[in-house]
Amino acid sequence: MGRKLKDLTPWLLSFVASFSFILYTLTTGELGFPLDDAWIHQTYARNLIRYREWAYNPGHPSAGSTSPLWTVLISFAYLTGIDFKAWTFALGIAFFGATAWMAGRLVANLGWEREKAFLTACFCALEWHMVWASVSGMEIPFFTFLSILSLTLFLEGWPFQGRSPLRMAVMGIILGLLCLVRPEGLLLGALLFLASFSKSPLKALAFAVGMAFCLGAYGAFNFHLSGNPFPNTFYAKAAEYREIVEKLPLWVRFWRVVFPTLVGGQILLLPGLLVGIKKALSSEGKAFKAVPILWLFLHFLAYALRLPVGYQHGRYAMPLIPILIALGVPGTIELWKRTPRLLAKAWAISTLLLLLAFLFLGAKAYATDVGIIQCEMVNVARWISENTPPGSLIAVHDIGAIGYFSGREILDLAGLVSPEVIPFIRDEKRLKEFMLSRGADYFVTFPSWYPELAEDPTFVPLYSTGCGLTLKAGSDNIVVYGVQKALSK
Repeated sequence: MGRKLKDLTPWLLSFVASFSFILYTLTTGELGFPLDDAWIHQTYARNLIRYREWAYNPGHPSAGSTSPLWTVLISFAYLTGIDFKAWTFALGIAFFGATAWMAGRLVANLGWEREKAFLTACFCALEWHMVWASVSGMEIPFFTFLSILSLTLFLEGWPFQGRSPLRMAVMGIILGLLCLVRPEGLLLGALLFLASFSKSPLKALAFAVGMAFCLGAYGAFNFHLSGNPFPNTFYAKAAEYREIVEKLPLWVRFWRVVFPTLVGGQILLLPGLLVGIKKALSSEGKAFKAVPILWLFLHFLAYALRLPVGYQHGRYAMPLIPILIALGVPGTIELWKRTPRLLAKAWAISTLLLLLAFLFLGAKAYATDVGIIQCEMVNVARWISENTPPGSLIAVHDIGAIGYFSGREILDLAGLVSPEVIPFIRDEKRLKEFMLSRGADYFVTFPSWYPELAEDPTFVPLYSTGCGLTLKAGSDNIVVYGVQKALSK
C-alpha cells in the first residue's frame, strides 16, 4: 500500500464509520443529537449570532457553556445560514479523522515502526466510542484532537526547533485553547510545561506566557459573566455528584471512570498496554514520552475525585481512548510476535471481530440515544412551544432541547444557567422554594429525579411524553407540571 493511501486510510475509515452511524439512525427515526447537552451548545451558538451576546436566555448573559471555543465554531452555521446539524457533524467527523491520523503519528514518535503506527490509526478510526463522539454534537473530538496534537508535536520536538521561543509560545496558545474547549486541558498543559522546563527553562517560560494569555482571557470572560474563573458547569456538576464522592472509596470511583473506556475491542489490548508503557518509559526522551501515561492517570484521577460517573458511555473519559489505543496496539502486536502462532492468530482475529462487533452495537446505541432525546426532550420542547403562553418561565433540569425549541425563558435547576441553585442543587424543598420565589409557571422533569416534588400537589401534571424507548431503557418519561400558583392566575 502506497504512503499516500496509508495516510488517507484512517480518514476514510473514520468518515465511513461516522456516516454509518448517521445512516443507521435515519433508518430508525429522526436525526438529532444523542445528548441533551449538545442542544445547550447550539442554543448559545444561535443566540451569539442572533442577539450578539453570550446568553442562554436572551438578555441574560451567563457562563453555562463548558466549551466556549466549540460553541464559537458551531455558531458559523448560524452566521452563514447552512444547516446547523450538517455543520456540527462535519466538524466532529473532521476532528475525529484528524485524531485517528494523529494517533498514528504519536505511535511513530513513541519509537514504534510505521506498520504499527498505521494499524493504530485504523483501530482508532473504528473505535465505537470515538465514532459516537464524532456525531454527538459535543466538543469531545475537538478536545481529543487538540490534546493528541499537542502530545505529538512535543514528542517530535517541533516547539524546540530553532533558537527563537516563538514556537513554544504557539504551543502554549494551543494548550490554552485546549482549556477553552474543556477545563481539564489544564492538566495536560501543566504536564507539558514541566517536561519543557526540564529541557529548556527559557522556552518553557515562553510556553507559560502563551498559555497564560489564553487562560487570562478565559478566566476574565467567565468572571465577568458569573464571578468565577470557570464555567458554571465546573461547579454545578461537582455539587450534583458530591454525595457519590463522599460515599464511595477512591478506588471504586476511579474504576467507575476507567471502565467505560475499556468496553470494546481495546479490552484485548490491555496486556499490550503494559508493553507500550514499558517501552515509552525505557526509551530515549522518556521525560516527554511519560507525559501521555501521566495524562491518562491524572485525567482519570481528576474525574474520580470530582465527577466519578461513567454515564453516556463514559463521555468525559473518551478523549483518553486514543492514548490507550496508541500505547496498546503496538504493544499488543509486539506480544503477538512472542506468542505461539495459533494463539497469536486467535488473539488478533478476536480483537478485530470485537472491534467491528462493538462498531455495530455502538451504532444501535447511538440511534437509541438520539431517539430518546428526540422523543423526550425535543417533543416536550415542542409541546411547551405550542401549549404554553409566550413569556412563561419554565423550570427544568435538562435545559438543552427545551431551551432551543420552546422559545420560553428557562430556569435551570441543574445550575448551568442559574448558578444560584448550586448550593442546594439536590435539596428538593429548597428547589421548590426557589421555583416559587422566581415565579416559575411550569416545572419539567423525570419524576424519578425529584420524587418529592413529583408528588407535591403544588405541581399539577399536564403532559407526559409516553416515550417507549425511554421505558425500554429502564427510565421514566418526562412530565410537564403546571405550577399551581401560576395556574390560578
